[in-house]
This record gives sequence, structure tokens and C-alpha cells, in this order.
Amino acid sequence: MLIDDPDHADAGRWQLTVDEAGMLSIPALGVELIAQQIPADEAAQLARVLALAAVPNDRPIPPAHGDEPWDKHADACGSLRVDPALSERRQPPAVAGADDGVPLLGLADTSPWMANSVLPLSAQTYLDRAATTEQDLQALAPATDAGTRDQVEVADPALDADLVDWADPSCPRPKLTLLGPVEVRAQGTLPERNPRRQFYTEIVAYLATRPGSVTSERYATAIWPNEPDVVGKTKVRQSISIVRAWLGTNPATGADYLPSGVTAGGVGRYRIDDVLIDAELFRRLRVRGLARGVDGIADLQAALDLVTGPPFDLPTSRQGAPGGYSWLVEENSRLDHEYAAMIVDVAHTVATHHLAAGEPELAADAAHVALKAGSYEDVPLLDLVAACDAQDNRAEADAYVARILANHEAEVEEDLPPRTAEILFRRQWINRAS
Repeated sequence: MLIDDPDHADAGRWQLTVDEAGMLSIPALGVELIAQQIPADEAAQLARVLALAAVPNDRPIPPAHGDEPWDKHADACGSLRVDPALSERRQPPAVAGADDGVPLLGLADTSPWMANSVLPLSAQTYLDRAATTEQDLQALAPATDAGTRDQVEVADPALDADLVDWADPSCPRPKLTLLGPVEVRAQGTLPERNPRRQFYTEIVAYLATRPGSVTSERYATAIWPNEPDVVGKTKVRQSISIVRAWLGTNPATGADYLPSGVTAGGVGRYRIDDVLIDAELFRRLRVRGLARGVDGIADLQAALDLVTGPPFDLPTSRQGAPGGYSWLVEENSRLDHEYAAMIVDVAHTVATHHLAAGEPELAADAAHVALKAGSYEDVPLLDLVAACDAQDNRAEADAYVARILANHEAEVEEDLPPRTAEILFRRQWINRAS
């Protein structure tokens, strides 16, 4: 740390250095200390926590990044973009009756929602049995209708076939895992023990997540961010050739999955065709599941089945590599954050469904997927409290409540996020745990 203000009295003195032996020197204080160190895997987890904490909770979800037909029906996290008129139908009528005269939004309504939804029961049913709020229901289970369902299904007719290909180890299509340890499965030629396999995996991840294509210049500066003169170097073209050979050719067309096309203007552009990405399959399943309304839970569960760990879970070798995956941090949209958010949302939707249906074990399974994905949010922990409570497992439920309180170092209600406090007090879990 160095104070850059030249007018500051201590400018130049507050410089902290750590030498190769791990000794921390603070000249301004005249002390030397052993710098605190943690293992690389724990440092990565801490970095994720700090990165998520730096993202405003109220930041709107960006629109879909791609230009596929189904993208016009979804946002970047695969949530269904609904007609405002349908959204109004999803809102229950206000019901007066609170002692203080404040209307309660639909809490006395025991009839099904007025429009088709993946969570079609009354608000009161979900509020009584699950760990959710009316805002959750409106945002995560929007109203749909037959027309919306037809439009979404027509826009993505190949989804079921793509899911079959994803599960088929003999399918030649390149497959990219991002919802867990980053991995490429391909039928081309690249030695299994190639020492640079993870580097080439990063190249596939970068190209496969670029909507359309990317110029050779942008590709070079993204993959080698610490080399300002990398554009035009032989290793840029060589890397593409190696990845092209690894991905192989489409047996149906004979074309390379990574074609070597050049635009009419003479600018080289790179793209990967016909690649299967678990995160995109997840988004497609989510938007179709929400569009299917009461029939959509199976799609949401299939999406959760794709999750194998934290999004963009990188091997230690790439975490420490100079510039490794820096493009993921430097771009305007953080794919890892978007993927983490959509997993938590879908897991909560599925858990809420199962809790209302009297299936707490399945609700707990859904919540555990969110935790497996590295979530540090209260949402899956509250779902687990509800699941344990529904199974009369009070000790485990109280342990999850205590974990939530410890995460926030909460001593009073004001120490908790409003949503968390509202659910804990409404379900009478907070006083019981204390």
C-alpha cells in the first residue's frame, strides 16, 4: 500500500512490502512482522466472498448476452421475460384485515394464482411451508400462459436433443463445463497429459462464451493481457491451431468446430460452432421451465442436475497463472456472478415447490446444490431450515439458523438483511434458536 497524495504528510512512508520469506515490513511504524498466509484454495474462496460482497445486491440482471432465438425470452440468468399484463395477473389482490389497518397483500387468499406459474399455489401456502417471500414468488415464478409457452418452446426446439448429446460420451460435439471445475470434452487430438491443457481449456472457455465471434486482436489481448505487443505474434495463431485440432471436425459437415474464417475486410475473427455449454443448457432449461408454468419443475430440476461445483471453479495452476482468466474479471458482465445467482434462484424455486408439496428431502437436495455451487447467501440456508423443520429435525434446523446468525455476526435484528430477518421472525425460528 502506498499513499499517492503528494501533499499528505506521510506520503512515501506508508509503504508495505512483503519479501520472499513472507516478512511484512512497515517502515512508518518501524516494525517487521510475519505476513498472514492462507492456503491457495482458501484464498480463492475468500476472493469469491469479497467479489460477491462488492456487487450491489440491487444491481439489475443484464439482458441475455447471446442472439439465439430463445435469448429474446430470457435475461442473462435465464429468467423468463414476461408480458407486463401477465405480471399484473400474477399479483394477488390486496386483502384488508391487519389489526393496524395496513392491508396484507394476498395473505388471506387461499385460491390458486390467477395465472399459470411454476409455483401455482396460493401465496399463503408458500409463506407457511417454505422460506420465501411474496417478492420471491413474483420475481422467480412469473405468470405465463399458453402463448408464452408455445413461443419459448418453438424458439428452442433442439433443447432436449442437446441434453441427450451432453450426456452422451460418444457425441463428437465439443462440451464445455463452467458450472463447476472448468473442463473441455472434445473428440479431437490433444494429449491427455499435455502440460498446457488448462491453458487451452481457458481459450475454449473464452471463445465459447463470446456471442457471435471475436476479433483476433481482442482474443490475443484477452488471453495474454500482460503482453501489450502480443497482437500478431506467431503464438496467437499457433494456439488457435492447437485448439482447432483439439475440438476436431463435425462429422456431419466435415467443417472444423473452430473455423478459420476471415471477414471481407481482412480482419480475422474466431468462433466455436455447435459447442455445448452446461451454463447455456441451464439458462435454456430455466426459461423453458418457467414458461411451462405448473409443468416446468422438471426442467428446473434438470438444470440443477448440471451443477457440479462453483461456476468457473479453476484449478490451482490457472488461479496463479499470470493473466489467467483475467478477461472474466475485466469485462462489464461477470459470468461467474451471473451463473452463481441463477443457480441460487433456481434452487430456491425448486426447494419452495417441494416444501409446499410436502417433500422436504427433495427441497434439501435443491438447497445443497446452491451450497455446492459456492453460495454464501442466506437463501439456501433458510431453505434448509425449512426442510429440517418440516421433518421435525429441530436440532439441525437450529444449527442452520445459528450458522446464518454467525455469518452476519448478528446480535440484534438490525444486523440481519431484511429478507432474512423477515423470514426468521415470521416462521418463529429466530427466538427458538436463541
